Parts: sequence; C-alpha cells; structure tokens
Amino acid sequence: MAPVTIKQIALQTSYPDRLVPIYVMELLLYIFVLFYGVNIQMAVAAEKNSRVQEILIASVKPDTIMYGKLAGTGLVGLTQYSILLVSAFTVYKLTESGGETILFSHLPLYIIILFGAYFFLGYLLYATLYAALASLVSRVEDVAPLTQPVTMVFLFSFIVSIMALQAPNTTWIKVLSYIPFFTPTVMFARIGMSNVQSWQIGLSLILLVASTTLSAILSAKVYRVGVLLYGKRPSFKEIVIFLRQRQRLVFQKKYCCIFVDLIIDVGAIFD
Repeated sequence: MAPVTIKQIALQTSYPDRLVPIYVMELLLYIFVLFYGVNIQMAVAAEKNSRVQEILIASVKPDTIMYGKLAGTGLVGLTQYSILLVSAFTVYKLTESGGETILFSHLPLYIIILFGAYFFLGYLLYATLYAALASLVSRVEDVAPLTQPVTMVFLFSFIVSIMALQAPNTTWIKVLSYIPFFTPTVMFARIGMSNVQSWQIGLSLILLVASTTLSAILSAKVYRVGVLLYGKRPSFKEIVIFLRQRQRLVFQKKYCCIFVDLIIDVGAIFD
C-alpha cells in the first residue's frame, strides 16, 4: 500500500487564537437577528390579523408603532442575552480550576466596540425589513413565505462569515464585506481574524449606516400603507404606485395650506 500523506493547511489569518471567540460572537449575532426578527414579523402579523393595529393607529402614528416595536423587541433581546451571558460567566468562574482565562480576554477593546456597532446596525437593517414585509399580509401563516428571501440572505451572509474566519483576505470575501446585507457578519469576521485598514472599516460602517437609514425610511412608508391593507397581498408594483399617490397627496396638501395661509396674510394686510 502507498504511504498516507498528511498535509497541514494553515489558516489564512493573522490571529488564530481569536477563531473561537469571533465565531461565538458571529453566532450570537446570527441567533439574535434571526430569532428576534421572526418575533417582530409574527407580532406585526398577529396584531394586524386581530385588528389591534386599527386601534393603535387611531392614537399613534404607524411610524412610531414600528420603531417602538423594533426598539422594544431589541431591548428585550439584549436583556435576555445579558442574563444568559452573566449566568454563563458566573458558572464558568465557579467551575474553573486554574486553567486558561475566558476566551474573550484575547480580544482587544476595539473589536468588542466594533462588534457592538455591527450588531446594532445589523439588527436594525434586517428588523426593519421583517416589520415592513409582515405588514403586507393579513394572516400570520402568510408571513414566512414572504420574509423567506430576507432570511435566506442573512443565512448566506452567516455562512460566508464562517468562511471568512478561515480565509479573511480572499478577494470575493472582501467584496462581499462592503455589501450592507453582508457587512455585519463578514466584515466583522475580517476585522477579528486579520488586519483590516481603518478606511475599510470606516467605509463599511458608512455604507451600513446609509443602508440602514434608507431601509428604515422605506420600511416605515411600506408599514404605513401595509397595516391598512387587507385581503389579497399587494404586489411590489402596487405598493410603489400607492406610495407615489400618497406622496403626491401630501405634497399637494402641504402647498395648498401654504397658499391658503398666504391669502389670509395678504387679506390681513389690506384690512
């Protein structure tokens, strides 16, 4: 028999000791966005199905309801995460026997700060999409098929981030790390496992902030329309047409009010 050749392949990373903690942080981000994003979409669909939304909209703007739901769900999630992490750390400290310190002690402070930034922006980016899409359905069971593309994109970004942990300097991974839907997971993996230049981190954050802001604005407009639509689920073209008509009405109302005020002021001068 021919001799067996054993070949060792080194990770293409500058910090192999960070592999486990960065992977844990990526997993925390993935679970948080996916789990609480699903909570948001189910809550929106359930409120619309039970007609609770109509009561809420009578006293509160739809935009405020959506943003409040995102903030409330996020704070609940952070509270639950904090309890779990504190409990896990306490158990670790009680059961350790003079071994190596906890994994996250290897990480510099700037990585933890950047993780918080990507965690927050990633949650907002996907949560706004979940809320907007869930507002378009009238039944809870119709939510999953509609939001499945968003879930699949986030799942793919997590898979790419796992690949980035082993080869963070690959060209296609670098390109994907600047796409906002991949930035929270892929760029953070690159930062944790290699030396990423400051301008690259800054550019990724700027693109992510801009995309999150745009997503929040557009999602609020879709949410404002979607929560009042019942029956057949509107198509994307119908949503765009409705938004344009509504924007035109708001524009006409605004300048009509300005014209009326001008006439009143002119009349007051002659009086």
